[in-house]
Amino acid sequence: MLNSENSYIKRLSEDHRLEMAFCRHIEEGVLLNISLERIRDYIRYFWDAHLKDHFDEEEMVLLNLEDDFSKKAVADHQLIKVELEKIVSGKHIALHHFSELALLLRQHINFEERVLFPSLVLGLSTAQLDAIVSAKQDHTPSNFVDNYPDKFWIPAL
Repeated sequence: MLNSENSYIKRLSEDHRLEMAFCRHIEEGVLLNISLERIRDYIRYFWDAHLKDHFDEEEMVLLNLEDDFSKKAVADHQLIKVELEKIVSGKHIALHHFSELALLLRQHINFEERVLFPSLVLGLSTAQLDAIVSAKQDHTPSNFVDNYPDKFWIPAL
């Protein structure tokens, strides 16, 4: 994950670690042949409890910049949201949809960490990054802990 001096970018990178674990949990559930409903319930929980707010915050705070990388990140968010909605609503409830969601999210996180965030850090001064964050008084530090009670991704002994 990105090692930057900006504490806000660091916090978003910490969120990304949680989201990568979310992807692994989905993939493990698929590999373990867990019922699709159990995996879908977890996806709904994670979206409602964390990922929706993370996407909204990134879009408000960082991705309103008019560069191509920010535009791609917003487009990625839209694609992921559409796939999430299809899964949560029951329109897409097959193993390959779940695996595709995990892949899309993983690719998006890698793009943000390897391309978008470094370009922001290099293209904007620390003062500019801090100004973007302080201009959005409604952002709060992420204190999310994935305490979903059904740990289906842990194989039963």
